[in-house]
Amino acid sequence: MSSATIIENCKKTFIATDAVGAYLLTKLDASGNVVVATGTSAGEVRVGFTDRAAGAGEATGIVLLNGGGTVYATPNETVAIGDALYGDASGKVSTTADGSIIGYALNAGAADDVIEMILA
Repeated sequence: MSSATIIENCKKTFIATDAVGAYLLTKLDASGNVVVATGTSAGEVRVGFTDRAAGAGEATGIVLLNGGGTVYATPNETVAIGDALYGDASGKVSTTADGSIIGYALNAGAADDVIEMILA
């Protein structure tokens, strides 16, 4: 993880339907709670990245995708500075194009590291 300060422009608290890890991409479920985004569901409503881990039924802060700024994310593979990042099936980010670009890596990292990315 970079020593840079994260810039957050917009965060909202949601209830996690299931346990979610920190720095994972989330989507809304049918009840308006958050679950890990799968990247494979047609039309899934991605909302943002968790700012901490939460258990089922617990509140967690979500750094919203439409808020601009930077977020911490967990890659599923090695990424380099400037790589375009997309969601994968486990809420992590990947360089493999799947849907819309989420953002760009601001630092390099290996699989399961925590990286900082700027939102697209």
